[in-house]
Amino acid sequence: KAFALIKHLVPPSITYTNDIEEFAAQEDAKTLTADALSVMTERTREMIRQVYFEGMSIDEVAKIHNISSERARQVINNGIRKARKELIPAELLDQKGNLL
Repeated sequence: KAFALIKHLVPPSITYTNDIEEFAAQEDAKTLTADALSVMTERTREMIRQVYFEGMSIDEVAKIHNISSERARQVINNGIRKARKELIPAELLDQKGNLL
């Protein structure tokens, strides 16, 4: 399930073609996921874990954290942007932390 989060962190042009590269990609994904989560606040990590690893909806996460669905979406998206800024070379990101 780490790949669901990873797709938001790495450029879509990165692909792997054989089994050895696929295994390396999986290991890289685990490391990248851990690194990405480490730059987030506890609350953001929890919300991202609930959405990307437990399959909860934004509405469910919002109810648990007693916030609006829109605010839950913002917290998650801001956490992903922050992780991108920390983990992806600056030349691949715009000023807001979105992939070019």
